[in-house]
Amino acid sequence: LEAVFLYLGRSPVVQGSAEGSLFQVGLAAMRKHFLGAAAATRNLVSGVLSLVAAERGGETADRALLKSVVQMLHALGLYRSELEERLLEATRGFYRSQATALVQEAGTAQYLLHCEGRLEEEAGRCCAYLQPGTLAPLVRVAEEELLSEAHVAKVLGPGFAALVDGAQHADLRRMHQLLLRVGREGDLRAALQAHVRQRVGACVSDPEQDRKMISSLLQLKASVDAAVAEAFGGDPAFVKCVRDAFESGINSRQNRPAELLAKHIDARMRGGGKGKTEDDLEAEFDQLIVLFRFISGKDVFEAFYKKDLAKRLLLSRSTSVDAEKGMIAKLKAECGAPFTSKLEGMFKDINVSKDVMASFRGSAAHQDRLQDGLEMSVNVLTKGFWPTYPTLPVTLPPQLQHHQEVFKEFYLSKHNGRRLHWHDSLGQCVVRCEFPLGRKELVTSLFQAVVLLLFNDAERLTVEELAKATSLEARELQRTLLSLTTKKFPILLVERAGAAAAPDQGGSGEGHGEEGQGDKAKPAELGGEDVLVFNKGFKEKLYRIKVNNVVQLKETSEEQQQCTDRVMQDRQYQVDAAIVR
Repeated sequence: LEAVFLYLGRSPVVQGSAEGSLFQVGLAAMRKHFLGAAAATRNLVSGVLSLVAAERGGETADRALLKSVVQMLHALGLYRSELEERLLEATRGFYRSQATALVQEAGTAQYLLHCEGRLEEEAGRCCAYLQPGTLAPLVRVAEEELLSEAHVAKVLGPGFAALVDGAQHADLRRMHQLLLRVGREGDLRAALQAHVRQRVGACVSDPEQDRKMISSLLQLKASVDAAVAEAFGGDPAFVKCVRDAFESGINSRQNRPAELLAKHIDARMRGGGKGKTEDDLEAEFDQLIVLFRFISGKDVFEAFYKKDLAKRLLLSRSTSVDAEKGMIAKLKAECGAPFTSKLEGMFKDINVSKDVMASFRGSAAHQDRLQDGLEMSVNVLTKGFWPTYPTLPVTLPPQLQHHQEVFKEFYLSKHNGRRLHWHDSLGQCVVRCEFPLGRKELVTSLFQAVVLLLFNDAERLTVEELAKATSLEARELQRTLLSLTTKKFPILLVERAGAAAAPDQGGSGEGHGEEGQGDKAKPAELGGEDVLVFNKGFKEKLYRIKVNNVVQLKETSEEQQQCTDRVMQDRQYQVDAAIVR
């Protein structure tokens, strides 16, 4: 129309008309026609909606035709009132029915992928032939139906847990982005926190899984951290919800996680990380410190860590002093200097003891009195730094007693006003044994050495005779004797009282299994009339054999209970002090 009347439209008469240009007059007339023919308008809009519905169903639509019709309606001022409202209503109905069916049938990952694709399609549809102002309300309607509260609850059910456990970070990232669009990010954080709390609680609550608890927690923490970093962009809110979940779950069982964490570190410090480089161990220690932060019973951890550290230092079982000091530095950074002051004091005692022994060996007056070829090394410990050890009575051979007296005289001559108390249960010896099949060096506890030295004068001794000669308590004597008769290292053989035949000299006889030594069955206790015989037929490929692991490194249930009881008692003192204050 404008092209036909192009020349006339340029005339001053037309341009000065109150009704505007010929094009505007034509649009007004056409608008009046459409408003007067309501049925035709409805049919036109219905045709547009049919094409849009067909395109959503997967058919090919004539987008050029749709674009021209939409532009015409927009030019006539009928787009918003006649088309957009009906389009939004149709969109809501389409996605409501589709989402309700699909969320029940499809898996979580498939449904999320469908939602993402549909929202992209709607955005592309607006760009292709709808008006730009329709983009926001159209996408919002699709989001509200595809990601409604009921559908989000379904998505965050078991399927979400499977995504987290399966490390499907791409799907988790898609979920995060979609829920962020509808303001349901809080639901996602709550679901993640609940899932992590449940997984941590499962690791902690099952006593049968105690041996794997710390390893399982480390793996879970690494997996969840990777999900937070890659899927949720390291959002601090997600980091906090994971931290809260771990703290809540790990403290659902009191004391035991703290104890097992200390034991896990002890195993690594004693060489339990075989095949790992120093960097790998350092990274694992960093993760262990993260678990340590979550534990509320840090006093329990301190008690067991100090007890295990004492054994590593006194029995020289630590593989790296630098690693030990590095761990103490980490604990100090977490809890402050008072927490690690006793641990640092233990290292100081070990270093001072080395200087004391160097001075003792350089003292000619005292060394002249020790000419029996026996070498002795003493660790002088400050009572306040180290765990409390019970004093166990034992009758030492005269040779060992003489060495103790000489050292005591030397030390007290250098340090007036001090008192020395010997803790023989912590002693370690290297005993050379002459077997017919070759010489061996046995690394034993002092109690084991005392028993073995008695067999220099007799090949056969009853349990009652050994008890009288060593003065050991019955329980400690049983532990010591059974540790020397294990199936793995049968240094001594057992002849049960009333047995028909005695063991011969070739190594036959009864050996006992000890847990951790190849047989999980608890060994039967020895009777007072049972006889122990030196095993002349003992053979082993190794020249130096450690037989003190069972009696010195292995923690008994009584020691574990005593350590826990001391912590509970200390807590009571602190509560009483707080009440008084």
